[in-house]
Amino acid sequence: MTERLIKDLRPEDVLGEDVYKGNALALKKGMVLTKERIDKLQRWGIEKVEVHQAGEAAEHNQEGKQLSDQELKRLFLDNVIGLGNEYRFGFALNDLRRYEWLENMFCSVMKMPKVKTLMDKIKEWDLYTYQHSFDVFILGTLLAYELDFPNMREIAVGCLLHDVGKLKVPQEILWKNGALNGQEMGIVQAHTLHGYTLLKEWEFSERVALMALDHHERLNGRGYPRALDEEKIQELARLIGVVDIFSALSLDRPYREALSPHKALRIIVNEESVDMNYVARLCESLEIFPSGATVELSDDRIATVIKIDDKLPTFPLLKEEGTSKVFYVPTNRKLRIRRMLVRQKEGD
Repeated sequence: MTERLIKDLRPEDVLGEDVYKGNALALKKGMVLTKERIDKLQRWGIEKVEVHQAGEAAEHNQEGKQLSDQELKRLFLDNVIGLGNEYRFGFALNDLRRYEWLENMFCSVMKMPKVKTLMDKIKEWDLYTYQHSFDVFILGTLLAYELDFPNMREIAVGCLLHDVGKLKVPQEILWKNGALNGQEMGIVQAHTLHGYTLLKEWEFSERVALMALDHHERLNGRGYPRALDEEKIQELARLIGVVDIFSALSLDRPYREALSPHKALRIIVNEESVDMNYVARLCESLEIFPSGATVELSDDRIATVIKIDDKLPTFPLLKEEGTSKVFYVPTNRKLRIRRMLVRQKEGD
């Protein structure tokens, strides 16, 4: 391994260390450098990095290589750590049984050669898409499990590969710092169609392929690619649509800092084009609730969330309904928020 100035890097050199832009993991150790990635390093003002010689690239390319149980568990932990912000999962991963269930599910699906190969391709093509895909796996699979969805292994695969169509989106568009123009937006939105086609070509189930196709559909009929009416959007697409937005808003990008989880949830609640029942269940799983939410407490009282500390999002300030009493959720958790109350649409 050699330390090199950025100006001396060559395409096909292999990164020997993780590269960070602020708090965001921007380029992962073991990635093969391309001209575009070298240009990014220069733009970010990074002066030098550790690299393996170009001739060593094949040795460090892990694409498709099957890993042992121990290696997969290490990869799972590295991926969790790589997501950054320790507050964004709330209490979702504090339960050892939950963590081990997710770890075992990840190991199980990553032993499928097709899944491992495609995840390696995603990681090599765009690190953010890989991190986001893993994040959607954590949140989406856990939420589906808590809601007793059937065929959990299939759902886990669909969560991991929901954005696989971005392999067909040029890197210069995925990495663009500014706003996308209309043509670029169309190319990005086509990733749902590419994902469906690719997953069918690789002989994944229709259910998995539809998770890639429909996770950007919206209840107001303004989603893409099919602009489905509310009643035609399947439950899994509704669930993954909520998780997908939360992940996108609350993960760091090299050009944008992540929103705190409660602020991300507030934006989703205001969106009103997603299924609020799944928003509520996500909040309950994390035990993080947006300001303004009406909640039921473990002692049956009703309250409104009025203030949240970014570093203590699971212990918000509440105002009891019908009184002037204001209090924090206690850190000893003797009093907890049981659920978020969702306003039902007229006619429901």
